[in-house]
Order: sequence, then structure tokens, then C-alpha cells
Amino acid sequence: MTSRPFRFAVQAFNASSGKEWRDKARQAEALGYSTLHLADHVIGPGPAIAATRHPVQQLAAVPAIMSAAEATTTLRVGCRVFCVDYHHPVVLVKTAATIDLLSDGRLEFGLGAGWLAGEYEAMGIAMDPPGVRIERLAEVIGLARTLFAASRVRPARPDTAARRSWWAAAADGCWSWPPGPRTSSASTSTTAPG
Repeated sequence: MTSRPFRFAVQAFNASSGKEWRDKARQAEALGYSTLHLADHVIGPGPAIAATRHPVQQLAAVPAIMSAAEATTTLRVGCRVFCVDYHHPVVLVKTAATIDLLSDGRLEFGLGAGWLAGEYEAMGIAMDPPGVRIERLAEVIGLARTLFAASRVRPARPDTAARRSWWAAAADGCWSWPPGPRTSSASTSTTAPG
């Protein structure tokens, strides 16, 4: 097993302007942080977020990640984690592959099973039991690993009930991906609601 040096990351999700956000990213890089992370939450001030006791996240993760990558040269960027239930898996993985390409391999691609019941409810998304969400997470991780390893892929037919209809949309064709190889590191979270 190869050991990795201990690293520090910082998480932020608010800024009053593009300049302020880019300055935060540059400051994190100048202070020696390895990575700037966002979170994948969408609900704002009000009863739904108050019930979760989670801070409001003003910025959408994907554009903020790209802005931070463009403003820096060595800082890794990512989302700690993307909830697979909030995104179409194919679009999410292609977006991650594109960010990884455009950031010169600095994306840390985190995926999670979701845990904020109040956010699911506020968004009108059914929150399946933990086992189903974790199974779905594992399937999206498998998709990401497959697609990060190749430039053209024909997906295998799903074999479990947790899979969504995303396979049917591409069953007759191949998906196109940014040129590889991609160097993003993957992380996962299987946190169930508390």
C-alpha cells in the first residue's frame, strides 16, 4: 500500500461576488491547503434548512468548482460530496470528467448517498431507505469508474432494481466523453440520515 502525505482541505460555499470567490480560492492555495471543497446542497434559508441544522450554501458546486480551478494553479477542487439522487448519473459523471480535464486533473470527485431528509422533502424527491441509496451510490461509482477509464463506452444493461432509467436513454448509442486519461481521485460517502 502506497502511503500518501497528510493533507488539509477547506470547505466554503458562500461568496458575495465572483471576485470574492476567486480570492477565497487563491487564499486557500496561498495558505497551503490541498483542496477547496463545496457541498451539494440546494435549500436556502427557511424551515427546511433550519430543521437540518446545515448551513446555507449559496453557490452551486459545479460553476464554483470551475471558477476556483481557473483562479488557481495547484489547488485541487471538488465537492464533498455530490448526492447521486440529485443528479442524472450520466450528466454528473460527464460533468466531472470535463471539470477534471479543464482543471488539468485537479478534481477530487466525491459521491454520496444523501442524508438530509428535509432537503429531499423540500426538493420533492423520494428519500429511499439507506440500503437502496447505498446500492444506487455503488452503481454510480461503477459507472464513474468505467467512464473515467474510457473515451467511448456502451453501458452494460442494469441488473438491479435500484438503477434508474438512465440506462434506457443511452441503450441504443454510445456516450461521448472528454479526452482521457482522467486523473481525478474518487471518494465516497455512505452516510445515512441521522
